[in-house]
Amino acid sequence: MSSKKLCIAIPLLALALAGPVCAADPFPYHLAVDVAFDRAGGPDTLRQTVLSDLLLKLRADGCYSDVSPYKEAEPADLLLRVVLSQYEEHVEHDLSLGASVQADEPQNRNQFTAIFTVRVGLDFRLAGDPGESIRSNRIAVRTQARPRGLSEDESMMRERVRDEGIFDLVRSAARHVCRGSQKKLDKQVAQARERAGSR
Repeated sequence: MSSKKLCIAIPLLALALAGPVCAADPFPYHLAVDVAFDRAGGPDTLRQTVLSDLLLKLRADGCYSDVSPYKEAEPADLLLRVVLSQYEEHVEHDLSLGASVQADEPQNRNQFTAIFTVRVGLDFRLAGDPGESIRSNRIAVRTQARPRGLSEDESMMRERVRDEGIFDLVRSAARHVCRGSQKKLDKQVAQARERAGSR
């Protein structure tokens, strides 16, 4: 069987996030993607950014014949559920309590580290009810960085480590559902359907 290539045109800015934009024959499944925070909640802007970047990544990689945001009323074959928890963004200052009085001095303005952390639950499953699980995983994402110069303030650094954290999260989530051969995935899907049917 010939190995066709699926190529998707995307903006240059998205190219760095998307990674490879050509893939061998996509898995013949419609994959729905759902991103949510756990009961503790979190900023909806972060949830929306993770969802949109993950959809972009999956479509660009061409792993599946169709990829869309999860909507209960719309049919899909498979579902990737991403649950975010223990989200935190903060800045750790290097200055001692005494030196912090002089924090506005030029030489002290970049004496800090911006940190982004979030735990991520990945559940790859059959779509619909009962939605038997195919495979799942939990990962911890942590990114941190220090200013490269006086021009980078706390706001800029928070944004930078957040973007890097989302990049790592999206890459890991896409790998979770795109790895392996079609033969292996077909077998896992069939086994999940058999388990679901026996209930």
